[in-house]
Amino acid sequence: MKDRAFTAVFLYDFPPDSPVSRSRAEAGKALHQLLDAAKTAGELRQDADANDIMLLLKAHDGVLRWSGDPAQESQRLVERFLRSPHT
Repeated sequence: MKDRAFTAVFLYDFPPDSPVSRSRAEAGKALHQLLDAAKTAGELRQDADANDIMLLLKAHDGVLRWSGDPAQESQRLVERFLRSPHT
């Protein structure tokens, strides 16, 4: 991933009245719809929620920053997340 602006928009705080915050709120609504659709299709754990996606974005940001092979490690991280057992 060459442009990490998408991740930054979700991970960093912006003033509540900023256009970025309003856009992020709209994207958050779309994320909830996407999660519901993925769960219904059986492609995502039933207990996954938006907080899990935020955690995944944070972890992925670290992979992109520190990995010698970000493509492979990114794929592995996401696969592990999607298939991890409920604890």
